[in-house]
Amino acid sequence: AEMAALKARPADVEKLDSLCRLIEKRIAREESYIDEDIAFHTCIAECSGNIVVKQLIPIIDTAVLMFVNVTHRAITDAISEHDSIGARTAMLMHMIYNRDMIKQMIKEQETPALTHPNHRDKAKDI
Repeated sequence: AEMAALKARPADVEKLDSLCRLIEKRIAREESYIDEDIAFHTCIAECSGNIVVKQLIPIIDTAVLMFVNVTHRAITDAISEHDSIGARTAMLMHMIYNRDMIKQMIKEQETPALTHPNHRDKAKDI
């Protein structure tokens, strides 16, 4: 995102903003926006001009399918304004938010197993 903010051309910014607006509309209508989210991340990678990042897109796509959220506007605005520090910060917040949500989902999946009656009895024995 930081590199995209430095290198994005007006056409790139227009495409990114268009994708962001489409995602926001789909969310407001409670529609699926996974395809657009993948296109959004791909667009950022293309704007960056970084060949390695572009090769990581399939991995990013897999993560997007696992969990998505809405921090796109901050990223889009920073790239549009060529604010590299803001873009880096917005992307970092996006990644931290997703990481925290994934950790919470894992914790919630583990919690029922720990509260099962058989598990409580074993805990008392220890």
